Amino acid sequence: MKFNPTADTPSDKPKSDFANILPPGNYAFSILDASDYLCASGKDAIKLKLGIDRPDNRGQQWVWHYAMADRPDKILALCTSIGMEDVFNDGEIQPADLIGRRGTCRLKIEQAKGQYPKKNAIAEFLPPSESVNAVNAVTPQDDQPPANNDEEIPF
Repeated sequence: MKFNPTADTPSDKPKSDFANILPPGNYAFSILDASDYLCASGKDAIKLKLGIDRPDNRGQQWVWHYAMADRPDKILALCTSIGMEDVFNDGEIQPADLIGRRGTCRLKIEQAKGQYPKKNAIAEFLPPSESVNAVNAVTPQDDQPPANNDEEIPF
């Protein structure tokens, strides 16, 4: 397939660093990938690639998160969110067991640091009882009375 790579994106078009950043709020997520990871400090972690459900129903925003072995409170929150509390109680998690699980999280925006741009990050994992907030939920218009459509019936 041939195409003109500059046809739809003129060079003078302004680019925003917020183009792929979601606003802070509660979002549904799925774990797309998980692997064992050794931090530069020598601490064990699981590196998670999370797919955050976009509120505009246009796919997912990817966010990477590190579940640190020395933060069992954070691991418990993750396990509770995805329905794996029993695995947490065993004291060992296999990254492959996390892939495909779904839960809810609260996103935040981390400011740029050095060469790294602004990005979304996980503020916390939420239990299943927490719902996705108005940031990405459709609110029904229940506060308006039903319209009287009797006059519009064509017979």
